[in-house]
Amino acid sequence: MKKNYMQQSLDNIACFFTEDFAKQRTTFFRIIKKFKEYNIEWALACSCNLFFRGIVDDFHDFDFIVDNGSAKNIVEIMKALGATLVDTGGNGYCESDLYLHYRLNNCDVDIICGFRLITFGTSYYYEFNAKEIDFLNSDYLNNIPLVSVENLFLLYAMMEGWQRRRKFKRDLLFEYLQSNCIHPQILKRSLKKRLPDWINNLIHQLFCCRIGDVYYWTFLSYLGQIFHVNRDGAFGVIFCHWRRFLNILFYNTTRRKKFLLLKK
Repeated sequence: MKKNYMQQSLDNIACFFTEDFAKQRTTFFRIIKKFKEYNIEWALACSCNLFFRGIVDDFHDFDFIVDNGSAKNIVEIMKALGATLVDTGGNGYCESDLYLHYRLNNCDVDIICGFRLITFGTSYYYEFNAKEIDFLNSDYLNNIPLVSVENLFLLYAMMEGWQRRRKFKRDLLFEYLQSNCIHPQILKRSLKKRLPDWINNLIHQLFCCRIGDVYYWTFLSYLGQIFHVNRDGAFGVIFCHWRRFLNILFYNTTRRKKFLLLKK
């Protein structure tokens, strides 16, 4: 069954405005209000991002990615809010340009500038890019900037070399991207970087899903016009499985061709 991310997102946001999330909600709005005063360019990442998108149903802390030009004001902002600086710097795996871990109102707040992960014998660097930011808009929240799912997928995949448990969220993001890939250029661009082969293979699979989706929905629409059937009915179920088979076949054929070329 296809997941209804939109409904889960709406449910999560509604819960965010209940008493259960009162502490987190107050902290969040205090921070973004200050960011607005100082013209800070920012976007939410990690678990809270996934929470607002309806991919998970809870989150642990706030992770703010800020633009390099805004970093100089962060310490002043957090000090004005009464936040306590708990940790800073890198650990050999996460070596960002700026990493500040705060405690504010008993909430954990991470502020990162130039997100750099060093794992699997290589590195991946994510820098804030206003052109590749999504915006959350609902009855309760408006214009909340979110780091793109494509970049989060790459970040969580690289985190696995440091924290193996990150595979769980990487799998969730992979599933989400199969039907919600908005910025394919990010994934395409990452193929030119020195990422592990298994990450590149997953990206190729996602592109196969996108190709399959185009033919799949076009074909079902054509059948619907002829037989007057709904694409979510019997024909939809049958051709959904057929599409998956074609995706796997196409992906494996592509891999074999690449292997033979490399062998030559």
